[in-house]
Amino acid sequence: GNNYCQHDFSDFVFSIYNRFGQLVFQTAQPGVKWDGRFNGVPQETGVYFYRLEYKYAGAFASHNKSPGAPAYITEDVTLIR
Repeated sequence: GNNYCQHDFSDFVFSIYNRFGQLVFQTAQPGVKWDGRFNGVPQETGVYFYRLEYKYAGAFASHNKSPGAPAYITEDVTLIR
């Protein structure tokens, strides 16, 4: 196992933005997926950016984070139709 990281996290928000920085999807519910639409309209093929904000929940959450410490991941994804 990996002694440096636990996958235990809480209080997360997953957001997706288009190339103009407009929020097109957001959820705080595990398992809820983006269907590639915004307000019911299929979005254009292209690069979108996502941000996952969360807090570590485990007692040994990470080698550099304490329990309850906020963290985030920001990356991009390409929507293909």
